[in-house]
This record gives sequence, C-alpha cells and structure tokens, in this order.
Amino acid sequence: MLPKFRLQLEPGSVTSVYLRIINTNTFRLPVSLWSPDSYIEKVSVDEVVRGALLGSLLAILAYNLFVAVSVRERSNIYYVLYLVSAAVFIATEQVHGIQLLDSRPAIFNKEYLHFQIIMTWFWGLLMARALLETRTRSMDLDRVIKMCISSVLLTFVLSLFLPYHVAMEWIVIG
Repeated sequence: MLPKFRLQLEPGSVTSVYLRIINTNTFRLPVSLWSPDSYIEKVSVDEVVRGALLGSLLAILAYNLFVAVSVRERSNIYYVLYLVSAAVFIATEQVHGIQLLDSRPAIFNKEYLHFQIIMTWFWGLLMARALLETRTRSMDLDRVIKMCISSVLLTFVLSLFLPYHVAMEWIVIG
C-alpha cells in the first residue's frame, strides 16, 4: 500500500512540499495530488481490478489443484506450483499479503521478491517443457528451455550471494 498524506493547501497558492524516502526494498512511489473524492473513486476502482486479478488467479489455482491431484501429470503439478509462485509474487508486490492477514508473514516480505520471481520462472519453464513434451517433439526448443532453466538456476544461486538491489537488477535484466 502506498503511503498517503492529507495536506491542507490554500487554493491558488504556491506551496513547496518535501518528502524524504528511505527504504531497503524496491517500491514504487508515484506522486500525485488528488481531491479526496477523486482519490477514493480511483482507489476503489484499482482495488476492484486487483481483487479480480488475485481472485481469478486463486480460482484457477484451486481448479488446477484438483486437476493435478486427479490426473497426476507432471505438467499439471508444475502448473499448480507456477500458480502458487505467481500468487505469492502478486500478493507480495501488490501488498495484499499484508491486507489479508493481521501481520506480514515472512513469505510476503518484499526482501524475498526476487526469489518469488525466480520461482515463478522456474516452475513456468518446467511446466512448458513437460506440457509441450519438448524432449521428444522438438529438440531445439528443448535446448532453449533447458538453457533458460539453467539461467534461472544460476540467477537463484547468484541471488543468494548478491545484495538485494543487485539481485533485483540482475533478475530484471534476465
């Protein structure tokens, strides 16, 4: 959740407002001035969209969890793990992990955001490889996917030793 400050500004006057930010995690800080009514309207629409996204993802996750349990195919299991990683990432990045619970569990801490991105990529690539059966159907595509998986694993190992901001930059570039 972005910080909000209620300011009492005189209409038509020039006012300087200073804001100092210190943070160890990544974050977005768009600065906008809103009238109270416009702000409430905008936030309510944003929260409906974010809630629909997260709710849809959780519904898809629940359905595919049942499919994975009944079918027991490797690609379905990888898809469920991909969806879990994506849901944790979205809940952390959009700060819904804090809003859903009284306190922030360690899994929703932004210092682990880069690991959540890595896990989402890892399970997504394994799912694609199993679902498309690239081992037997397309050796060239299989090589590309294996190279991407190796890159993700290398990034994971590097992230264990790099400072947070460097690891995030590396992941964004990767």
